[in-house]
Amino acid sequence: MRKEGKKIVNISTQAVLPRLIFKVYPKNYILYGDAMQKSDCLFCKIVRGEIPCAKLYEDEHVFSFLDIGPLNFGHALVVPKVHCKNLFDFPPEHAQALIMALQKVGRAVMQGAGATGLNVVQNNFADAGQSVFHMHWHLIPRHAGDGVLPWSPKSYASQEDMAGLANRIIENLSI
Repeated sequence: MRKEGKKIVNISTQAVLPRLIFKVYPKNYILYGDAMQKSDCLFCKIVRGEIPCAKLYEDEHVFSFLDIGPLNFGHALVVPKVHCKNLFDFPPEHAQALIMALQKVGRAVMQGAGATGLNVVQNNFADAGQSVFHMHWHLIPRHAGDGVLPWSPKSYASQEDMAGLANRIIENLSI
């Protein structure tokens, strides 16, 4: 206790309690540096060094390593250090760091793999092919005629069908 002017202030309550107030984290989450991570997430464990990887790049917000099941040699993953399930869960304040890392690592992957092209792919939810539920970007080096990722484009039945879908999407932009 100490006296301030005419009132007595309890130091243990005023000075110590604010330091003891912890942020309540969701179940199975931990704080790693400044990044909230899920304790049992495969990519969070890689970022923390609990699982070995072929690390390519790391900064304050982003971590990159080679994919263990590459579609082409040099196939890399870029992950945010903060745990987020998918693009819709990703904190936008980290977007600039992520894009800068994608550019930096992407250039290096192309040069290192001798690639003439690069696919940048990010899947959201199981139906889109997401198998690890920590947002991540694939950097896939490409070579002429490599046969990787055979896209199969579709056609709209009519211009009206295409316009109708465009309108439904535009209506949902405000959500």
